[in-house]
Amino acid sequence: MQSYNLTELIKFLLYKMTTILDWKKNIMLNFQKNFQERSISLLEIDMILKKVLNMTDLEIITKENLKIQKNKLKILDCAVQRRILGEPIEYILKEKNFYHLTLQTSEKVFIPRKDTELIIDIALKFFKNRKIRILDLGSGIGTISICLASKRKNWNILGVDINPYAIKLSKKNAKNLKLKNVKFLKSNWFNAIKNLIFDILISNPPYIGGKDKHLVNLKYEPKNSLISGMNGLRSIKYICKKSKKFLKKHGILIIEHGYNQSKYVQYFMKKSGFYNIRTFLDIENRERITLATKSRIFKQL
Repeated sequence: MQSYNLTELIKFLLYKMTTILDWKKNIMLNFQKNFQERSISLLEIDMILKKVLNMTDLEIITKENLKIQKNKLKILDCAVQRRILGEPIEYILKEKNFYHLTLQTSEKVFIPRKDTELIIDIALKFFKNRKIRILDLGSGIGTISICLASKRKNWNILGVDINPYAIKLSKKNAKNLKLKNVKFLKSNWFNAIKNLIFDILISNPPYIGGKDKHLVNLKYEPKNSLISGMNGLRSIKYICKKSKKFLKKHGILIIEHGYNQSKYVQYFMKKSGFYNIRTFLDIENRERITLATKSRIFKQL
């Protein structure tokens, strides 16, 4: 079979091919040239194919000789081109698989990262059999709140975010998963919380500085979900300063942060009167989560 450049490949996919098998064969033939060099995996291409055709892995295999409708080919073309140009797969598919759950996402909201699974794992170690209340600051699409709610039915969780679209999407995600123990509220950090107090306050706030070199790789994501002043530390400092009054006596503060920020987070926590400060490493052995308690004595740590 003939090898194509990218433009020729797209034309071939659109106007010459008719079956799933043909489409997959030509993707494979041109994979290294057009996809692998751009760090696009075959798994991502398969995800696009399944999403557009609304088929399972098994159906893709058993119905490989099925003709693809022209309108579907055009949608496939558009999706593949968007991925080649660097748009995250989560925005193309409008969903993110996270912590064994499927969450709807959007280009208006930050995409949750695998690193955030650690903060969920840590929170789940506490108050396992107790009915408690949790506040998730900067909840985005509801990632942390929804994962905790799905694992602990006796926990009541409130997620807050300043982005109204994020709140709308997080409510939709909770509804899709039939979760009754999580709610979402539009709020600029603590502004709409009033007199509520919580057992755990958890947050994955913006922590990237405005001049950080990594921003070039994040051009598709909303900057207000990523960037914070003071070299990425302003939001974290504010949360540490304000959190204590919103925590119960035995309360815990848990914050996700940049790999090189733990010493600053620990300093902010200590200055704000927290105790038992401890930093946890992520799967790549980088300092990623810092935890502290409101009370000096906390037996579970």
